[in-house]
Amino acid sequence: MLKLILVCFAFTLCGCLKVGVTRLGQATFQEKADCNIEVLPSKDAVQRPYVEACLLDTTSGGPPISPGTAAKAIENAKYYACQCGADALIINSIQTYPHGILDWGGGGAILTAIKYTDQK
Repeated sequence: MLKLILVCFAFTLCGCLKVGVTRLGQATFQEKADCNIEVLPSKDAVQRPYVEACLLDTTSGGPPISPGTAAKAIENAKYYACQCGADALIINSIQTYPHGILDWGGGGAILTAIKYTDQK
C-alpha cells in the first residue's frame, strides 16, 4: 500500500502530459532522429509546400508547483511529431484549463504535424 501511495505522489508531482496521435493520409514518413521542429501559429504562416503527417491532441496539467500550460503541451508534442517524420507543427487551437478545486489547471493544443515536400 505504501508503494502505491508513493507512486501516486510521484505522478502528482510530475504533472500530467498526454499526447494523442492520429496519422493522416496514406503516406508514412521515416522518424526523424534529429528532432528540430518548427512551430507555426497557423496554416497561413507556412511558406513551403507540405503534406499533413499527423494530428496531435496534447494536454498538460500539474500540481501548483509546476502547473501545466499550453506551451508545455506543445513542447511535449514535438517528440511525437518527430516520430511522424514531421518538419513543423501548425497550431490549430490552444486551450487553457482553469485551476479548480480538484485539479491544478493546465493547457492543451490541437496541432497538425507537417512534412515539407520540397527538399530544402
